[in-house]
Amino acid sequence: MAGKKKKKPGLNRNNNTRGYEVLATISESTLDEDASGVDVEEASSSLQRHPDFIVDDAADDPNFRRPPSIETSESPSYEASIADGNGEPNSESVEFAAEKEAYVLSATGDVLVKLLFNNVEIRYLVIGHILRVVSPIWEKCLDPNSPFKSEKALYDNGEEMLALHLEDDDPDCLLNLFRCTHFQYADVPKSFKFHQLKSLAMICDKYDCAKVLKPWSDSWLAPWEGFALTPGYEHWLFVTKVFGYTGEVEKLISLLANSSSSLSACGSYLQRDGRNLDVDMIPELILGRIIAERERIVKALTENVRQHVDLFLDSKSENLDWCSNEACVGLAYGSLVRSIKKSGLWVLFSTHRVWHGSVKDLREKLNSLNYVTMTDQVISSNFIGTHYDSYYGRSNTVTPSCNHSCKLITNKTTILSDLKGQMI
Repeated sequence: MAGKKKKKPGLNRNNNTRGYEVLATISESTLDEDASGVDVEEASSSLQRHPDFIVDDAADDPNFRRPPSIETSESPSYEASIADGNGEPNSESVEFAAEKEAYVLSATGDVLVKLLFNNVEIRYLVIGHILRVVSPIWEKCLDPNSPFKSEKALYDNGEEMLALHLEDDDPDCLLNLFRCTHFQYADVPKSFKFHQLKSLAMICDKYDCAKVLKPWSDSWLAPWEGFALTPGYEHWLFVTKVFGYTGEVEKLISLLANSSSSLSACGSYLQRDGRNLDVDMIPELILGRIIAERERIVKALTENVRQHVDLFLDSKSENLDWCSNEACVGLAYGSLVRSIKKSGLWVLFSTHRVWHGSVKDLREKLNSLNYVTMTDQVISSNFIGTHYDSYYGRSNTVTPSCNHSCKLITNKTTILSDLKGQMI
């Protein structure tokens, strides 16, 4: 980073172990970037690195790069997919569907709500006392002693009354909120499209009045619970937070922690399944949980593989319990390293590079890891022997068997399961 110099890793030759021990010193306690713009992890322990392997397999892999910053004007407007009544997503814009520009919610109304939306002014004649009760924001606006007090306005009949100015709220959703609070229950919709629920939630969050809709909100949200885990409905987290609904919330948080990338450099979006997910409408605490859980799993999976690779190198501890035959251990280790290289993950385990892709993509690569043992057919088939058959009086070509057995062979399924972090 500009203005700060970072110490270069020092290489120390150790005659008691194979390879080089890389002691990385990071100048900051958080993620930093090297001269090439590649993120680097804080090193808390020494790692094994081998000069025989050129670490370049991540050069073109976007999973090793944080999603880039984007200009505000180019913001990835990844709205939750607008869905129609049948649950099928579509990309049509939400248009104002009001048939008129003035609504009388009460003939005895004493407050004129003037909403400016798309350069059109929509008026609602409402009862001021109701607004004061349902929203602390409106209560302050209508308080004559408040610095936010409203101005006077003339209604169509010439009567002077308080005017409450609002901007950018969805006109239909605001109308339905007023219908619920002004006892016009017959006109309250029995269902909403998802984009309408989101707009209504935005109004309720803005004016702190969601509780007044509790008699209806559960029945409005329930039909959409089945879509909550579908890509495009991530704003379910915002809608449920506003209305106090819990259905599928924890499952969606877990799903996003496993299917999303790290937060972009500009902090405005995550990547999920190749699409940009705007995080502006994900509640801050929930977003923090998603990011923290993703980072926890990535770190656990990465450190787990590093530890298993180190065990193959340690001639004094646990791998003696696996196998005491140097040839067997060397074969398993070499084939494992080749497998890691083939998966494109060697740079992750041999250096301090950071995985910025999703946990799901990391697991897919880990699931491809394997190692070869001395009993595998691919090894024994390379050695051909002969056997004299005294009954038929001829020599037969045979593939020799390997009588060697160890935990690397008998426990291979368990070792690979642990290596891949399938229990993490």
